[in-house]
Amino acid sequence: MLTGEAMPVTKRPGDSVLGGTVNVTGPIWVRATGVGATTALQGIVRLVEEAQGSKAPIQVWNTF
Repeated sequence: MLTGEAMPVTKRPGDSVLGGTVNVTGPIWVRATGVGATTALQGIVRLVEEAQGSKAPIQVWNTF
């Protein structure tokens, strides 16, 4: 969901998965490697907040 693959991608032991991953083959064991501020979703939220709080150079120059 976050990476935008149009077709399912095979994962093997040791590969990472993200929240929203769809498992289509059977049981899966996962280990949480990040929570809260260290997740991919929080990284996206942080980037959006930074983008909303700043202006592109063309926007700063063209303020009439």
